[in-house]
Amino acid sequence: MEAGLSADDLGLVFPSGTGGPIDHHNMVNRHFIPALKAAGLPRIRFHDQRHTYASLMIDQGENIKYIQSQLGHSSPMVTLNV
Repeated sequence: MEAGLSADDLGLVFPSGTGGPIDHHNMVNRHFIPALKAAGLPRIRFHDQRHTYASLMIDQGENIKYIQSQLGHSSPMVTLNV
């Protein structure tokens, strides 16, 4: 991490212990997969949570423009196509 910049300066929601970006593969292997096992859930890709979130929001009748903005998609059609 660049000297003098904080996790807030970098816009990090979940910084590493040193304040920089987390290592995705390390986080998945050390935390996410064990959490799935402990909960008795099937193994899924970490990114699949994003699709699940969108599907649940659509199922609950949330406005597609809101879902699009939450996911950062360029258009509602991108959200619906994914």
